[in-house]
Amino acid sequence: MQIGIDTGMILKNQNTNWIQNLDVCFRLIDEITKLEVRQKDLIGRLARVDPEMCAQKLQAQLQVLQDRNRTLKSVAKNAFIEDDEDDEKEVQLGAEESKFDQQNALPDSTKDA
Repeated sequence: MQIGIDTGMILKNQNTNWIQNLDVCFRLIDEITKLEVRQKDLIGRLARVDPEMCAQKLQAQLQVLQDRNRTLKSVAKNAFIEDDEDDEKEVQLGAEESKFDQQNALPDSTKDA
């Protein structure tokens, strides 16, 4: 009894699986496309039927975005202020170190007194 690999059968099975997977993908894409069209249609109908509800929803979204924007501006402003304060502290420390160095400097031995 001879055990052998039938490469033709393996390729045929792989092609069949690939085609089945591809078919499933195409069906899913078609279904998603149909659902997107349906969603757009329903949103359009809702806007025509109840524009006030649509406006309220948009108003709520606007409020959330404005709050988020305020928060981001506040964080950015605080970061900028803290950065400026850090810069001022570094300048003060540098001035203090320079003053200390001048006060505690050793006399220059290369100059004649």
